[in-house]
Amino acid sequence: MHPQSRELLRRLGAGESIGALCREAGWSREEFDQWWRREAASRAPRCTGQVLAGVRQDVSIERDQFGIPHIFAESEADLWFGFGYAMAQDRLFQLDYLRRKGLGRLADVLGPEGLPLDIIARTVGLNRIARAEWPRLPAGTQQVLESFAAGINAWIETCGDGLPIELDAHRQPGDRERIPLVPHGPAAGDCDAGVGQTRARRRATLSRMPAGRRG
Repeated sequence: MHPQSRELLRRLGAGESIGALCREAGWSREEFDQWWRREAASRAPRCTGQVLAGVRQDVSIERDQFGIPHIFAESEADLWFGFGYAMAQDRLFQLDYLRRKGLGRLADVLGPEGLPLDIIARTVGLNRIARAEWPRLPAGTQQVLESFAAGINAWIETCGDGLPIELDAHRQPGDRERIPLVPHGPAAGDCDAGVGQTRARRRATLSRMPAGRRG
């Protein structure tokens, strides 16, 4: 992404008006709208293809005519990984918002308006409670959470500079981090996963690729 676009998004997220930015850039409102559409379109998830991901066997994501993902996998762990990956494609900004809400860090991106909720979260200690409860969870539940979080983080890694436009509008410079939904990460190991993402075309296709080698 062009540095100017990132700066414009940051300023919009900070509350500057479209009119003020247009005057400074010498744009008409139509030119601004064209830039916005290009920027948003460039961040749309890939329609088809393959990605490197931490799964053990083939994983496919098929989207129906309504854009709803259907995940196909050979194991429960890979299924939850695919679910996290697909959810991140659709709802990464919402996931990041809820993560910050639980950690008491909404003010990082919302400013003073986020402080009341941050104070509640930190006083109650939602993050501390979650970490204390983690060792008590059954091993199967831990695996589900780890696989789900790994899928989310895998999507973040594939985005590069193409994170959802809301994130660039609300994040601070250099604020790029993985989503620590659980205190322990999944086991390392890369392989090829086939991912068919058909929401943009509004029709379902299935793209399966051979599973790769584990590291």
